[in-house]
Amino acid sequence: MNSKDALVKAIQGSHSVFLVTTPAWDVAGSDAEFVRGKNVTEVSKETGVQHLISSSLLDVTKKSGGRLKHVHHFAWKIQPRIQHAS
Repeated sequence: MNSKDALVKAIQGSHSVFLVTTPAWDVAGSDAEFVRGKNVTEVSKETGVQHLISSSLLDVTKKSGGRLKHVHHFAWKIQPRIQHAS
């Protein structure tokens, strides 16, 4: 999901895409999961995908009343990935 060219080949002609990202466990502080999700989102839009379904999580910091503050691999999943065209 790092290569937009590869994503175009994989996604083109699809009606729907189900997006599941995983953290970049090998790189501390990496935004790779966010970038990969953004790439899939952008390519889906560019290739005319009708439905993009993104697997995400709740904001665990908020839901735990602030007890769980450092769950970064969950936090990436609540970042907005889709910007609606005006």
